[in-house]
Amino acid sequence: MPGLAPLYVNDTVRLLKMTRKEQEQKKLKGFAPKWSDTEYSVLRRRRMRRNPSMMKYDLGLTDWYYRHELLKIPK
Repeated sequence: MPGLAPLYVNDTVRLLKMTRKEQEQKKLKGFAPKWSDTEYSVLRRRRMRRNPSMMKYDLGLTDWYYRHELLKIPK
């Protein structure tokens, strides 16, 4: 299965600190922290209306996040 491992409800994740522009410009170089120190739990996931194969994830914050913005922490 290519790509990132799927996320399910109650999985533990970290959140990417960089925006899309910062990722493209490579502003954080070397071993700068790119992931949040706080661990979050996936509360809900929802399919996108126009692309049902894509999911967005709710972490209990104000925004929903895409899979590439989350780092799965194994148990």
